[in-house]
Order: sequence, then C-alpha cells, then structure tokens
Amino acid sequence: MGDTQCAFYREDKSIPHLFFMCRVAKYVWSLVAFALGADNRLTSFEQYWLWIQRHLKNKKHVYLVGLAAICWATWKTRNKACFEKRMISSPMEIICLASSFLSYWTGLQKGSARKELEIGAEALKMAAINFHSQDTEDGTGLCAATVTTRVTVPVGR
Repeated sequence: MGDTQCAFYREDKSIPHLFFMCRVAKYVWSLVAFALGADNRLTSFEQYWLWIQRHLKNKKHVYLVGLAAICWATWKTRNKACFEKRMISSPMEIICLASSFLSYWTGLQKGSARKELEIGAEALKMAAINFHSQDTEDGTGLCAATVTTRVTVPVGR
C-alpha cells in the first residue's frame, strides 16, 4: 500500500484533500477566487459547480477548461513531489502552471471561447502578481513595482 500522507504536508490524503482541503489547494483556490472577484474559496467539486454558476454564468467551456487546468497543475505538481521528491517552494508554482496550461489551451479554442480563456489566464497571472513578489534583475527577489490592477473575467449575459 502506498503512502497515505499528503505530498505537500503531512496530512491524510484523498481526492478532496488534494484538490480542495490541503493548505496548498486552499491557497490556490483563494487566488482563483480573487481573480474572479469571488468572496469565498471552494471546498469541494460540488461547490465548484454552484460557485461557477454565480461567477461565470453561461461560460461552460471556460469553467471546464479552468477546472481542468487547476486540477492538472495540482496533480502534476503533486506527482513531482511524490515521485521526483521535488517539493514546491510556493503554491504559486501551481498557479503559474495552471495559467500556462490555460494560455496554451487557448490555441485549441475558437472565437469568444479563445478570448475568454486568454482573459482568464491573464486574470490568474495578475492575481498571482498582486500577492507575490517577482525576481528582480538584481536578484533580491523584491518586487520592483506593485501591480494593483485587477483583471476581471467577463460574466455571461
């Protein structure tokens, strides 16, 4: 039988734990909520469907791809921790990876879906920038300028 402990923290693992209850997952979903302008963080897949109806009505293609990007980034990061013993230094690694997936997957979309995913990927990146410093040319790791602009994802009509 495999290890029953979370790859990120020494807590019991399960699918709900990995994607929603782990401290890393809570942080990731908090940033997603900020990017969407939501006032709460998700705690389950069931809540996701209710939550997304409130914030992205009539955008099924956007929220399915968004969920896939976040879960895939979380899963891949978890696997690196489990199998390659590469622990993450920050949950921002998952956010950046999810944003990268969204940006890449926009090429698979057509019309308004493509634009909406581009906006979503940018909103996720901007939320991350708002919360974390970026490496500077001098290597101090301090943010040269604070970004205070929030990019919002347009909601359905």
